[in-house]
Amino acid sequence: MEKYEIVKRIGLGAHGAVYLVKNKISQKLFAMKKIEIDERKKSRTKEAVLKEASILSQLRHPHIILFHQSFIDPSEDYVCMILDYCDGGNLSERIQDAAQKLLKFSEKQIMQWFIQIVMAVQYIHSKHILHRDLKTENVFLNKRNVVKVGKILDNTIDVAKTVVGTPSYLSPELCQDIPYNSKSDIWAVGCLLYEMTTLHTPFDGQSLIGLFVNIIKAGYKPFPADTPIGIQDLVSKILQKTPEHRPSASAILTLPYVKNHLASFISDTENIRDIRIKRDNSCDSPDSDSLTPLPSSSYMEHQSATKSLFSPRQYHTADPILQSYKTNINSPVPDQHSPDLCNHGIVSKKPEDQDDGGDYSDDFDDSSSDLGDLSKCGGNEDAEAVYADDFEDSDSGEDLDLVVAQAKKAQTIHPDDEFFVEDDDMALSQTLTQIPKFRSIMEAARSQVTHL
Repeated sequence: MEKYEIVKRIGLGAHGAVYLVKNKISQKLFAMKKIEIDERKKSRTKEAVLKEASILSQLRHPHIILFHQSFIDPSEDYVCMILDYCDGGNLSERIQDAAQKLLKFSEKQIMQWFIQIVMAVQYIHSKHILHRDLKTENVFLNKRNVVKVGKILDNTIDVAKTVVGTPSYLSPELCQDIPYNSKSDIWAVGCLLYEMTTLHTPFDGQSLIGLFVNIIKAGYKPFPADTPIGIQDLVSKILQKTPEHRPSASAILTLPYVKNHLASFISDTENIRDIRIKRDNSCDSPDSDSLTPLPSSSYMEHQSATKSLFSPRQYHTADPILQSYKTNINSPVPDQHSPDLCNHGIVSKKPEDQDDGGDYSDDFDDSSSDLGDLSKCGGNEDAEAVYADDFEDSDSGEDLDLVVAQAKKAQTIHPDDEFFVEDDDMALSQTLTQIPKFRSIMEAARSQVTHL
C-alpha cells in the first residue's frame, strides 16, 4: 500500500470499498478495490479472493478492465486489488442521460459498443471463465469511448448480488434453478443490446415472481417501430429461451450484420489512431504551430459528441468501481441535428414504451444488511479533488493499435459453440434455490409458469 496514495473513496459494496488511488511514483490514477476477508464464507476466504485475483491477472484484452496487482492489507482484514481507472463512466449512465434528454443512440454507436462487449465476452469464454454479472453498470468507457468490461468474477463473492435491485438480466435457466453457464452470459449480452437500443430493459414485472415468469415464458417488450431491422434480428437470435439455441460469442461475431459493423469499427478506430499520431508528431516538431493539421470535421464531431451525453450531475451507480470522478462537466443538450458519438446523428425522440421497470429490492428486506460501515477504510468520499486538465493525458497511452489488432482477429474467428458450465473447483455452481431467500420465489414462479 505504500506505493499508492488514496485520493478519495468512490464506492461502497456489500463486502468492501473502492478507492481512487494515485501511484506515488508515476502519479497515474488507479481504482483500488478492497475486499473484506471473511473466513466463515467459502467464497470470501483469503484463499478464495486471492484465487480470483490470480485469474484476473491472466486476462489481457483491450476491452477488459486491466488488473495490475493484489496484496494483503496490513490489517490482514482485506485483499486489495489495483485495477485500471476509467474516466468515461459506464453504459448505464449514458443510457440514463440519453433517456432523460429524450435522445436515442444511432445504430452505428450501438453496434460499436456491442461489438466491443462481445469481443470481451468471447475472450473470457475462450478461457472458460464466466462473467456472471453482465449489465450496463459493469460496462465502462474510457475517455476515448473505448469499452472496458469490468467486474469479471466479482459476482462470485456473493451470488445473491445478481438478483438484488433490478435483476432484469437473469436468464430463463437461472430463473428455473439451472446452474449458470456460458449461454447465460450470452443472454445478458442480448439484454445489453436491447437496452442500448430502447433505453429500457427487455423484461420487467410488478414483483420478482412476475419478472421471473415473464423471463421464463413471455417475449421481450416490442421494439419501437423505428428500430433498425438488423438490431431486431440480432436480439431475436440471442434472446432464445433455450440456452442451446443461443449463438456463442464467437458465432455472433461471424454473423454478416455484425461483421459489417466490425469492419466499420476497425476503419473508424484506424482513422482516430492516425489523427492522434499526426497530432503527436506535430507537437514534437519545432514548428508545431505551423505544422499542426486541423482535425477532420468528422473527428471534431466525434470529440464533441463524446461529451454530449455526459451529465453534469454526480453519478451514483450500483457499482461505482471505475466511475467518472468529475462533477462539473458541461452537458449541452443536442437537438435532432446534433451528431451522436459516431457522427450519425442522435434521434431526438422519446423511446416508445419507455418504462423504468420495477425496483425489486423490497423483496429482500435484508439485502444489504451486511454492508457495514466501511468509512474506517480511509479516504474522504466528500472531498473535491482537482486534477490537471481533466485527465487530458491520463489515457494518452491508450494502445489503439491493440484495439485494431483485436478487432481484426475477431474478423477471422471460427464460430465455436463455447458452451460450458462453471468448473466445480471454482465452487461457484450455487443455484438460486440454494439461497434461502430465493427458494419461495422460485417455487412460486415455477407454479405460475406451470399453470400458464
